[in-house]
Amino acid sequence: MIHYPLTKLQCSPTSDGAGAAVIVSQKFLDSKPHLRSQAILMAGQQLMTDSPQLFSRSAMDLVGFDMTKRAAQAALREAKVSAKDVKVCELHDCFSANELITIEGLGFCEQGKAHEMVRNGDITYGGKGPIINPSGGLISKVSNRPLPCNSTKHTDRN
Repeated sequence: MIHYPLTKLQCSPTSDGAGAAVIVSQKFLDSKPHLRSQAILMAGQQLMTDSPQLFSRSAMDLVGFDMTKRAAQAALREAKVSAKDVKVCELHDCFSANELITIEGLGFCEQGKAHEMVRNGDITYGGKGPIINPSGGLISKVSNRPLPCNSTKHTDRN
């Protein structure tokens, strides 16, 4: 038991690591057609920091719910899609509880309902979707939780 109710297998250990993403323009990609099959389109990207909501005395906001929600809304708006359009999502699941909070913050369900999505199998193959962490998430990685490359890992094509 790490801290009730989180067990050791629900907490990904921190480790060392590195990651990189090569971000290119459409013009560059058009000049290198042999790279097209390896490319992904980043239709929306946002970075947020804490807001005064952090001091609301909400444990959810303390661990980033509001920040996640604002970033997701802005990125989805930029990409001109909604959370319902997302079919697959690799998200930062350093703790099982964090995965639930992030599912809600990303807008995949109403607040307080992520556990029902998990319990019903909605976030896996054959579920109502989106498919969450088909890679197995951080706990499945040999290197577990290399802090420098978490964000990069979530944009790769593994």
